[in-house]
Amino acid sequence: MILIISAGATLCRPYQISFLFTFLNLLGTIVPPLPGIILADYFIIHHGSYARLEGVKFHNFNIIPWIAWVLSLVLVFTLPFGLPSLNGLILGAVIYTVLMKITKK
Repeated sequence: MILIISAGATLCRPYQISFLFTFLNLLGTIVPPLPGIILADYFIIHHGSYARLEGVKFHNFNIIPWIAWVLSLVLVFTLPFGLPSLNGLILGAVIYTVLMKITKK
């Protein structure tokens, strides 16, 4: 879908291609905390194994990953050093793990 939008925008206004690079930079900063949270959930919180789906009772909505994602985004946009994508990956994992350990979920 992004490819179609960017192709259409390029055909409509080829002289304003810089907005695509701005969008890709923003996307490269917003997305990396999510895999950090997912990896931390699997490897640190659940110790590398999830329960089988047959015997699992699903819980209510968990707000902690969303809080960790927002906090990591705020920190990524305010940190003056490092690669934003790597910072987001690491911060997402660390913040999620700390919040899960604090709340004991």
